[in-house]
Amino acid sequence: MRLFIVIFLFLLTGEIYAQRILLDDLFDDWQDVPVLHTDKGGDAGPSGIDFRTLKMWHSEDYLFLYLETGREINLQSGNAITIYLDTDNRSNTGMQVSGIGAEISYNFGSRGGSIHGNFGPVASIRHAQIGLITSPTVTSDRFEIAINRRFTINGVNYFLQNQLRIAFVSEEGNGDRLPDLNGGVEYNFNPIPPLLLPEYSVERRNPAHIRFVAYNVERDKLFNPAVRQEYTRIFKALKPDIIGFSEIYDNNSSATAALIESMLPSESGQQWYSGGVFPDIRLVSRYPIVDVRRVDGNGIFLLNMGSWRLICIVAHLPCCENETARQLEIDNIMAFVRNIRLGVSPLDVPQGTPIIIAGDMNFVGFRSQLLTLMTGDIVNNNIHGPDFRPDWDESDMDDALPYVTDAPFSYTWYSPAGTYSAGRLDFIVYTGSVLVNHNSFSLVSEVMSADKRQSAGLSVNDTGTASDHFPIVMDFSLKGTSGTSNNIKSNNSCRVFPNPADESELNLRFDAVLEREIACKLLTSEGKSVLEKNLTKGLAEFQLNLTGIPPGIYFLVFDKQSGLDNIRIIRN
Repeated sequence: MRLFIVIFLFLLTGEIYAQRILLDDLFDDWQDVPVLHTDKGGDAGPSGIDFRTLKMWHSEDYLFLYLETGREINLQSGNAITIYLDTDNRSNTGMQVSGIGAEISYNFGSRGGSIHGNFGPVASIRHAQIGLITSPTVTSDRFEIAINRRFTINGVNYFLQNQLRIAFVSEEGNGDRLPDLNGGVEYNFNPIPPLLLPEYSVERRNPAHIRFVAYNVERDKLFNPAVRQEYTRIFKALKPDIIGFSEIYDNNSSATAALIESMLPSESGQQWYSGGVFPDIRLVSRYPIVDVRRVDGNGIFLLNMGSWRLICIVAHLPCCENETARQLEIDNIMAFVRNIRLGVSPLDVPQGTPIIIAGDMNFVGFRSQLLTLMTGDIVNNNIHGPDFRPDWDESDMDDALPYVTDAPFSYTWYSPAGTYSAGRLDFIVYTGSVLVNHNSFSLVSEVMSADKRQSAGLSVNDTGTASDHFPIVMDFSLKGTSGTSNNIKSNNSCRVFPNPADESELNLRFDAVLEREIACKLLTSEGKSVLEKNLTKGLAEFQLNLTGIPPGIYFLVFDKQSGLDNIRIIRN
């Protein structure tokens, strides 16, 4: 009878037990996972960390955790949060802390931990030894964590099974604990179905799809003869049409194209085109590169795709703790995109020209940098001008979100010997109003299934040997048959005339009376405000006095809540 009840409960909760957890910064896959513990608020220590919700899940290979910290932090630095795992669920073994006997401890801020015996630590550990991965790499108030269920330390095999107890402690001063009471939080490894992994295809699913690859090749390692075979196998497996490289410092774009030609020889009527931007950005393409621009150290490439054009922005932002420079550069890139949208870019492209932004973004600090890329929310408006909506349909950029091949992660960089755990540093984002993403992945040969790796012609250590970054891939096509999408939203809900403005008065006419007051500004192309006006609720027509405003190009910018696009104004 007891066995029947267990089977019945398993079937009854099948929707929960079928839950798939992916470390991808999105958190939506945790919604149906039951809360394991809710910690009371208001007991943060000097760090301000105030633990809230803890959820846990597992697969055959991984233990997954979801943790809310109560304030925005960087989990891999600048904090003193320690996780304690009582792997045998016995309080009299291991390190005595929070009423549990912890065999494993790991401090996220110092990026190190210990294996504990009954009489103290018996071994130091780093992330790679226990397969620790955290997400996101940018600041957040909630995080996803994964730990291998099986690992070996100093010849001792560990397997997280049956039951364990867990505790989190903020070690700074009299910091918060989760749980507040002794005894930890118990987790049971109940039977669950196999983990459902994201689908991908190393072979493009349709020959008509265009394959784009972004690849940081670790300081010209692409040109190192010692890893030539690894790179050759990687590119033969991927067969890209366009490759955006970073960290090629000592070899120019022509040499890069010649090397790719040696790995992927051109057929009749084909060739590899190339372009580059100082110091390390290189683009190699099967399609002609008709214009190249430099924005800081990042490359803007205009490609002739035949009947349409494609803008590829290949970026390599400042790394590590260089927060200010990284924000300034992503602001500048997005300001360039804004000018494309407004028709004042040096690139001669029609409205609706698709845009891809890709490369090593080094997003390891403030979350604002990622938000700028995705939403057009420029931080340094005084330098790089007003915020805007980056896609042609007034939406955010779309994220290709390449998952690791045959693993529940989205990391693109990994250095087992370093102190930082694997993280998502490389991105491909694009204007989803005009492009369709058919297939994307982060190629990591080390974790691919043996049959898929063999089918792709790869060896197990190819990608890890080639670079500390992995090639990220997106197969895409253009929506419709031209470079202009029929889905582009017009900003004619507000008409401005005369434009160009020859008179001292500029007229604004809305299709309907305003339902609320709207603030608007007239900005120079550098983002300086020269005129501000609040448009009154209940009216549909307004005038702006341009007296004293010199000739030039300006932008009429409405507040974000208005739903109105910026409008380019020419003052004669």
